[in-house]
Amino acid sequence: MEVLRSKWVVLVGMGIAALGLVGLGANAAFTDHVAATQVIQVGTLSLSMNSADASSGNGTKHLTWKLVNSGSSINQNHTWTVTNDGTHITTVSLLADGGGLDPAPLGDDVQMNFAGYTGSVRYRESFGYYCAGGCNLNVGDSWGPFTMDFSGNLGNADEGLTITPTVTVNAIEWNGAGPSGGTPVLSQG
Repeated sequence: MEVLRSKWVVLVGMGIAALGLVGLGANAAFTDHVAATQVIQVGTLSLSMNSADASSGNGTKHLTWKLVNSGSSINQNHTWTVTNDGTHITTVSLLADGGGLDPAPLGDDVQMNFAGYTGSVRYRESFGYYCAGGCNLNVGDSWGPFTMDFSGNLGNADEGLTITPTVTVNAIEWNGAGPSGGTPVLSQG
């Protein structure tokens, strides 16, 4: 009998151990989570210039027109546009740089007509220009066309001199109010 009793003790012990491993009931723990993400992307202010008679720089920030060596008479007409290539809507302003730095007498002898304002290159460069209306550009829109004409009758004193009249176009972030594109109204400042 003792053998039989030992078997029962062993069997009962194994049963209790099995219940301990399996557990008296089945239970599970479920988990979940949530997350919020903010993507911040900074756009760009980017302008480019284009002109049919550019020698270099079409579609870039620095446009150079073809050099025409016409001897003692100058008559060059240029048309150009400004395009917003960035990812921000933009207000554009123009500034004539140089401040009369182009040398005399050539800077005085060459006449420049920019946006309807005419005078010698030295005189015109001493003024800034600002946009008085129609200054806004949506992404992909263009501003213009602008004309810039140079004319003059040159003398011996101008021989060998070089001038580089420059117009700079600036971009400022715009709040989106008002129309975009077209030809802006420029005023001399």
